[in-house]
This record gives sequence, structure tokens and C-alpha cells, in this order.
Amino acid sequence: MKNRVKKQALSFAAAMAMILGGGMQLYAADKIADTVYRNGKIYTITETVQEAKDVKNAKKVDVVATLNGKIIFVGSEADAKAQGFLDENKVSKIVDLRGKTMLPGFVDGHGHFPSQGDNDLFKVNLNSPLLGGTVDTMDKLVAELHAKAETLPAGSPIIGWNYDDTQLAEQVHPTRADLDKASTTHPILVVHISGHMAVANSAALDKYGVNKSTNVEGVVKDANGEPTGLLLEMKAQGLVPLASELKTNSAFGVARATQVYAAAGVSTADSGGTTVSSQVPLFQKTLAADQLGVRVLVHPLAYYYAPGLGLIGDDAMGISNRKAVGWKDTGDGKYTDASDALKIGYDMTTLKASKADVPSGLPANALMLGAYKFIFDGSPQGYTAWMKNPGYYDWGKYTAENSFNKAGYFNGLEGTLNMPVPNLKENIKIYHAAGQSVEVHTNGSAAAEAYVAALEEAVAAFPNVTDTRHTSIHGQTMERQHVERLSGHYENLEATADMYADAEFDGAFKDGKVDLSMGGKLPGNNLDKLMRAQNTVNSYFNNHTYFYGYRHTNQFFGPGRAYNMSPAGWSEAYGQRYTFHNDTFVTPISPLRSIQSGVTRFSGDARAAAGQENITVNGTGHDLNATVNYEARKGDPTTTRKFWTYDHRVNPLQAIHAVTIGPAYQNKVEDRIGSIAEGKLADFVILDEDIMDVAAKEPLRIADMRVASTIVADKVVHGVLPDSKTFISQFCAAYEQPTLDTVVTVQSSQMIDNATADKEYAALERGEKRFGTLQFTAEVAADSSAIFQMNMLGNGEKISALKLYKLTANKKSEYTYGRPAPDALGSASGQWWIASFDNPTVQLHQDTVLEMDKQYVAFFIIHDNDSVFDADKTDGVIVDPVTMVSTSGTLPTNGGTADPTSNDDDGGSSSGCTVGSTPSYDLLVLLLGMSAVAAIRVLRRRNEQ
Repeated sequence: MKNRVKKQALSFAAAMAMILGGGMQLYAADKIADTVYRNGKIYTITETVQEAKDVKNAKKVDVVATLNGKIIFVGSEADAKAQGFLDENKVSKIVDLRGKTMLPGFVDGHGHFPSQGDNDLFKVNLNSPLLGGTVDTMDKLVAELHAKAETLPAGSPIIGWNYDDTQLAEQVHPTRADLDKASTTHPILVVHISGHMAVANSAALDKYGVNKSTNVEGVVKDANGEPTGLLLEMKAQGLVPLASELKTNSAFGVARATQVYAAAGVSTADSGGTTVSSQVPLFQKTLAADQLGVRVLVHPLAYYYAPGLGLIGDDAMGISNRKAVGWKDTGDGKYTDASDALKIGYDMTTLKASKADVPSGLPANALMLGAYKFIFDGSPQGYTAWMKNPGYYDWGKYTAENSFNKAGYFNGLEGTLNMPVPNLKENIKIYHAAGQSVEVHTNGSAAAEAYVAALEEAVAAFPNVTDTRHTSIHGQTMERQHVERLSGHYENLEATADMYADAEFDGAFKDGKVDLSMGGKLPGNNLDKLMRAQNTVNSYFNNHTYFYGYRHTNQFFGPGRAYNMSPAGWSEAYGQRYTFHNDTFVTPISPLRSIQSGVTRFSGDARAAAGQENITVNGTGHDLNATVNYEARKGDPTTTRKFWTYDHRVNPLQAIHAVTIGPAYQNKVEDRIGSIAEGKLADFVILDEDIMDVAAKEPLRIADMRVASTIVADKVVHGVLPDSKTFISQFCAAYEQPTLDTVVTVQSSQMIDNATADKEYAALERGEKRFGTLQFTAEVAADSSAIFQMNMLGNGEKISALKLYKLTANKKSEYTYGRPAPDALGSASGQWWIASFDNPTVQLHQDTVLEMDKQYVAFFIIHDNDSVFDADKTDGVIVDPVTMVSTSGTLPTNGGTADPTSNDDDGGSSSGCTVGSTPSYDLLVLLLGMSAVAAIRVLRRRNEQ
């Protein structure tokens, strides 16, 4: 009966939309643009790769206009005026950028969206101070876990994330004994910052039967044969699947991740190694609920190796993912026919990937298919990247039973490879033969060799396949000869073969001799041309120069290899496309940090307490033949040999390309995103400052530049616009609710301009000024509480100088500051609190000073039918106009562009719910919301009778 009532109400609302909307259609038809952006520095990033070699070639325009989420005009002020785009009567909104800088929205080159959201909301943050955390000793790590255990019943699982052994004072991994100090009654698993290893306490090991008799590669044991708790790589970590038992709400995680990515200027996130049948339906569900506000590139996991499987496509994961995107079975159950499958770059927003129904009305290009992901080797900071001889530079404290300095691994910890090399090669051929792109995790130099050889063999086997854009993910220790081969430059390989230790070559360069025929498979000896035709890409995790640069130079790689890590300079020299990425959750999502690292390659990980100083992690000059001598193993002069020395820094324009049009090209979506051009999607990022100017004068400040606004499909999904007069934004149902099962649906919301709020509602107290005012309607379960949230800018004063009011025409009721106790959330009402954007689950004290223009999150809670705070008394419907005010009259400056004396702006910056972009549209939305509420009320009463 309840469902029928809701359906009837929605039908009534739809009818009202037709009635009310009919009067709007003529108005909308008169408009030639929705939004016009002007009066700022607008970089289009439409230069060619060759033009980008000189930063002076950066292309700028005066005006950008959009319509229906797409760009329809890019050009000069004069042309915009001539075509009517500056006529307020012909466009819905003209945004004054007030001198700020606008770029195309950032595109993540590789990551694990939305894992950051789940980490922030449901797990224990073990980041070191380098990444904004506090954990730099074993005692602090244990204390964080113990504090979490104190809040949970015995037996509840606890997951910690991003501990870093090399940022702990002890310089070792925790053991089961260390974690047992946090709790012996809670199973605990802490995941290393690399994601390639984890440590379990005794309760977790016992829960899953991991003991002395467990003989699985990657389970590290002590001298007595007992597991230490350390689990290396996928097979070993899979023995303790504790994360699957953690109680979470995936939709909340997506909502949180959306806000984190948008706050960094990212308009297109990257979800690497996904399970299509579960992840795509989640994205569709959250997209329909307005919780997913950025686009997502979905990279299906290509292959998951388990011992005993055959070489080609026998894994359930790869088969499942191929089947989900339309590959066909040829009779052997392996689904290797891609003739009718989605191709890389295709819109997969409405793909039916599971038995669940696909929601209707989803916007196009919200989800796009990216390359198929292979997770091949491990991580250098965990000693599991597969390195060529002589392996790692400094063994550190990992020299005893867990070093495994055996042939083929060279000081890499056991469990280095997640699949045998033959399996990698044969499965890459499946995708290459179908013209589908792959991206392969290649951190170590030996892993890179296997990857390059695999591509050469696939290209030789299927020479008619071109433009695959196969991608190396990370490419940390990729050698120059790898870049040469990937870009089709084989001409100098033999002459420089002695630069590489022990001639560990494979593929077309096996034994240090070039074979362009690939053993006679290519009679035309044309492998070089075929490799060039693939348009391969290297996606560099270049932020390693910042987060690990000192340690790579002095511990993991040594200067000879560290100075050449993430070798963008070689890619530039040999004409290979490259991109930058953050691998989030491993490091925080920050394309600005990637740009800074690309321009400076300056480290930030030196530990002052240990007497260390940060360094530039880079070679010198642009002579491709220049060399320098270094020890390959620390303290061993006998390992001294020649290394290439080359300056791998790029100019700021090239670095911007690597986080915009570069990743778009990598994923074959450059026709839609990555630059500001007519016909493309209206995705932008607005920065307070001119990034070119900051890069020229203070390059080490690039990462700290403020992202003022992020815009996806012409909708503001982060921050407020430069000319906004209100400073609250992104109102939505909170990603923390009284229970994980609580469902809150915001039916409508409207940002109300200050002048209207002053006219329609009770007057403010003398000296108070509005941050912003909004009206909303939401559905909840009857007689329950719902938490709402909105982003806000700091104003340089204490929280105690702020108030949140519920409004009526004649009075205002003040919310009480303070987060209710967890067990009181289900019945609480009329309370509000503010949290740091970086740590949204912890309330800030009222004495906390909010940094000017920094983003925070304000939460408030309302119980259904509350006599004061719910303006609608219909069961299950909450209506509430609210306003946030500064009692001192001090408002944010919005990066120096706000004009608090003006009183006539509607803000225009809200997401996570239905919010209009113009006052007239907002009026329609408000009327529809009121109509729906009225319908629900009438129909419920009828049903009760």
C-alpha cells in the first residue's frame, strides 16, 4: 500500500510538472545559453602535444558558454557579445569569474574510486603526518586502533588503512603482537599504504585459520614458523577477508568520495580493477539518488590468477567482467568474443550489468568504460615491486627470513607477482586481439620488461590491430629502453644494451639483440611501426617523487634509479603520451600535487627527526646519452655502474595536460572531456590563482592552491562560484545517518537569495549576516530522525560565532550546537555541528577557529514531525527552511572575490539534491516539491480511511 501511495504521489507531481512546466517552456526556449563564464583567465588546454612543449603556447579565451550540460561557445569577448552571449535577457546566468582561473575539470589517470569514501567513514585512519595523519610511532598506531575498539562490541571487525612502516620511528611493520595490544577480542586488519600488504592480529588470524601449517606464498613467518601477521600481495591477503565483514553503506561511501574528489577539482574519477556486476549497479543507484556527482571511468579487472587455472581466461573474475560488458562465449565458457562488446571509452551509464533494474533518467556519459586492468607486481615501498638485479638499494631491517633474496626477485619480498608471466602474456592477447585496451600495474623494472614483451608479442600476433592505447600503470622504474620500445624506437637499443644490468631482456630485445620480425612472425620487420601505431601511454604515479622521493633515493632504489623514476622526460623525448595519477586511496586525490611533482620533482618525505632533508629527485640536462656513476646497492662499491642522467621535469602546461586531456586520450574519451572546446561536456575547475603564474614564481605552492569550484555538466559539485553571495553549498542527505540502513531522500531544495530571505522570513538579530539560506523537502521513515549536511566556507572566527536557525515568517528557532551521542541519533532533533572536511565523522569544538575560506561540513538533525524543526506534519516528510548566520557579521571572502555588501545573489552552487540553476527554475522545483508533499498528505489520509 505504501508503494502505491508513493507512486500515486509521484504521478501527481509529474502532472503538476506538465502544468507548471508548460509555462516555463517558452521562457527556456528563448534562452541561447544556460551559463556564461567570463572575466577570468580561461585556459582551454586545446594545444597539441607539440605546442605544449612551450608554455607560451597556452591557449586562453575570454568567454565560455554552455547549454544543456555542454559547451556551445568558446571565444573572445567581442564574439560573445556579437552572438548575444553577454545579453542577460538571452542567457540564464552570467558568472563573473572575478579574475580567477578556469581549466577543464581534472581527469584522474588511475585510482580506486570510491574506496576513499569507505575509508573515511568506516575505517581507522593510520596515515602518517606526511599525508595529514598523526601516526608516526607504533604506540600511536596501536592507540588509534584501541580507541576504535573501545567504541565497538567484542568481536566487531576493525580495519585500519594506510599505515606506513617507513614513516614510523621504528621503521618496521607492526606484527600480530603489536595489534594484539589494541585488542585481543576484536579481529583487526591494518592495510599498508601501498595496498599490497596487510597485517592481522591474532584474533583475525585465528578467525580464518591462518597458522603455522598455512603454506601460502606471502604469509610471512617468524623463525619458529608462526605467522607474524604480515600478509604480502593478493593471495596472502585473501586468506583474511575481514574487510568483507565490516558493516558499511556503499552509497554513503560513494557520496563521501564524490565530495573528496570534487574538492580536488576532479570532474572524472577513475575506478581501477572493478567488478562490473557489483560496482556499476552501485554507481547507477547512487547516480539516480544524486549521491554520485562526478563522472567515473570504470576499469574492469582483466584477470585474477589462482593456482591451478589454465593460461587463458580461466579466471572467474575476468570471465564475469567480460560477460557483463557484452563479450560472447565461443563455446568454451571463457567469453573471448568481443565483436558485440562495449568498446573502450563507450558510455556505459545504462549498462544492465546485473539482475538489478537500471534506474531510468540517468545522464549520459556519467560512467565510461576504461581499459581492462591487470594487477601484475607489487609496490616498491613494500619491497614487492618485481625488480631486475640487483633489486633494492638498501635492505633496511628486512634482511632476515622475510627478505627472500632469491633469483627472480632480488630482495623483493616473496609474493611479488600476482600472476605468472605466461598468464600475463596470453591474457593480454585476448584483449589486444579484440582491439580492447589494457592497463597493467608495472612498478618494478622486471615487471615493466614483462609488460613490454607481452605487448610486442601481442602486436606481432595481431598486426592489424592499432590504436589500442595500452597503458602502463605507475611505471615507477621503467627503463629508457622500455620507453623506446613502447614508442617504436628500436634504432639505438643494441648500442646502449650495456646500460642495463645482466641483459635481462625479453620480447623483441631478448638477449640484447633487436628482432623486428619477432622470430619471423612479421616478415616485413615492421614491429617498430606497429608499436608506434598502438599509441601506448604511460600513466606515472609521479607523486612518489614527493611522498617517497627521499626514501626512494636513499632506501628503495638508490639515486641511479630514483632520479629516473616516473620518467616523463623520456616519454617526452620519444613522443610517447603520458599521464599523472594519485592511485587514491594510496595518496590523497590531488591533481594539483601531480602538477607540482611534474614541474619540480621535489620530495616532501624526509624525516627531520632523523636528520633528513628533502631533495630534488631528478637527473640533469636533456642529453639522452649523458650518464653518471652510482652504487646500485647501498654501501657496496662493487655494484657501482653507469646510469642515465636526464631531467624529467616538465613545464606546467605539459603537467596540466597530464591531468586533463592526457587521461582523456588514454581512455579514448578525449572527444567529450579533458579540454574546453565547443561540443564537449561542460566540466570545469576554477582556481583562486593563475596556475601558470604560481608555477613560474612559486612552484612548490601549486599543490596548496585553493580549488574554488568544481563543475560537472554545468552543475557546481564543489564550492561556490566566484561571484556568489552565499557560502553554504552542496546540501544533501548526510553520508552519516542514525543507522547504516537509514534512507533519506531529498525531494527538492532551493537556495534562497539573501534579499528574499530578508523579506520572507523573520528578521535577523542586529549585526548578524547570512552565510546562506535554503528551503528543502525530504522523505524519511515515519517517526525517525534524518541528518542533513552542507559544505561551508570558514570565516576566520570561532564556531561559537555562528548560528543555525530554522525559519518561519514570524520567528526563528536556533539549533543547539553539539553532535548527539551515537545511541541518541535515532531520536535526536534540533542539533547541529561542524566537522573538518578531511575528518567528517568528528565534531569540532565550538572554540575551534574556522580558517578563512577553508571548506568545512555542517550537519544538522531533524526528527520527523518535530514540533519546532519540521515545518510539515505529514508522517515521513520533513520540510525546513534554514539559514546559517555569523553573529559577528564576518563572512568568508571566497578567495578574495566575495562582495558581502551585495545582497541579491542566489548562490547557484548546490549539489547532491535537486537544485535549480535559476530563480525561475528554483520556483518551479519548489512548487513541485510542495505539490508532491500535498499529494502525499492527501493520499495517505485517503489510505487511512
